[in-house]
Amino acid sequence: MNARETLKELYEVYGISQWHDGSSKDFVMAYEKINYALWRKYEHKEITKDQLRTERFVLAFKEIGIKEEYLPENIWLDYLKRCPKKSNLIKDTILVCDYLFPKYEMHLITNGFEETQNIKVESSNLQKYFKTLTTSECVGVAKPQPEIYFEALSKANAKPEECIMIGDNLVNDVLGAMQHGIDSIWYNPEGLKSEKPVSEIKGLRELIQML
Repeated sequence: MNARETLKELYEVYGISQWHDGSSKDFVMAYEKINYALWRKYEHKEITKDQLRTERFVLAFKEIGIKEEYLPENIWLDYLKRCPKKSNLIKDTILVCDYLFPKYEMHLITNGFEETQNIKVESSNLQKYFKTLTTSECVGVAKPQPEIYFEALSKANAKPEECIMIGDNLVNDVLGAMQHGIDSIWYNPEGLKSEKPVSEIKGLRELIQML
């Protein structure tokens, strides 16, 4: 949501349309495809953080037929400045957080980078709801590796059986947590299929009935 909005802004700011006959939608789709593949490489330690941040724009430009020589030098830095400050949230996020906050202790665990995730939380006014933030960058491994779950549990001073993981990534969030004894709920608005039985919701408001 926020990433797409930022990419569309950059498309206009840097006049990317002058180099190809497509639209900002083509650019966003190309970026998302490349970014997903590079994140998988980063999670497996096949590329570095800096390579991820810069190469996704180089490869996205190539994907839509634009020569690398036309790539704005600091577009990736501009992206990192703009995107974390966006405050768009999934529908009913605040409503559900207000409901859960008095009943449960809440914590964040993410494969994102430390500095950008902190900015995102503050920009979205979510910091008051969450007691700790555990990032893959801080731990040195990404979900679904066990170390990041162990670190999050340690910060929360909690046992696996006392926790519920809520996430939108079936492998990294849901199945990963389940492998380590943590019950999980899959946020699955697109109605994707899972080969393994999992609890799932299509909208966040459903959590009010479940929890």
